[in-house]
Amino acid sequence: MLITPATAPFARVGGTCGTPPFSLVPFTACTLIYTFSPTVAGAGQTQAVEFVFRAAVATTDSVSLMGDATQGSQTIDFPAQPARIYGPGYGFPIHPPAVASSGLAVVYGSTTPSVCTVAGSAVAVVAAGTCTITANQPGNASWAAAAQQTQSFAIARASQTLTFPAPSAGSRSFVPGGTFAIDPVATSVTPNAGQPIVYSSLSPTVCTVSGTTVTMVAMGACTLAANQAGNANYNAATQVTTQVQLALFAHGFEVMTPP
Repeated sequence: MLITPATAPFARVGGTCGTPPFSLVPFTACTLIYTFSPTVAGAGQTQAVEFVFRAAVATTDSVSLMGDATQGSQTIDFPAQPARIYGPGYGFPIHPPAVASSGLAVVYGSTTPSVCTVAGSAVAVVAAGTCTITANQPGNASWAAAAQQTQSFAIARASQTLTFPAPSAGSRSFVPGGTFAIDPVATSVTPNAGQPIVYSSLSPTVCTVSGTTVTMVAMGACTLAANQAGNANYNAATQVTTQVQLALFAHGFEVMTPP
């Protein structure tokens, strides 16, 4: 009797018969042990192993090998993501990326679309806040869907920078109640929060400020400050200052008076 071999996903791994194909002497017995290693999920995967009886007229019989395969399980490894800083139109790739143990591609999404959105593996920043990215692998015929993994990270507010140049006139002739305009004014580096620059006096006994107009109160050093508030996406700018000396002048000479 000739016994034929099985093929994948069945494979002989042992037994006393030897490796098929081989002939079995009549009235003798042996064993064959097979493994089942499916490459796709599904029930009822079968294969026949033939037994050919060599008599005057050869006859064939067979025994069926059968295996049921279930979908394999998979997991997703999604490393922590670094914090980012807000910027209009700013985007970045997800890095380090998520990896599925099955080797299948991971699908990303965002649960915080008011802060960040995702297209493919690219993140677009919408606003400062906490950005939460999801990683999914839906599976296929061989692999069950993986449990969703998420990573949350901060989109920090951006900084603002003010520049306040030295005044066009570093000293002015003091006139009680006299006024002058701040010149030049402070500027804010773009992009910024779009908030107005607000001026004030750090020496109110010498000068006061309303808008961009300075009113003289007394002789001395008039220190002017410029500030710009922040908003949801920008921190307030660091205060910057400049100074104007208010003194008496006579015939083009400064007249110093005791404090």
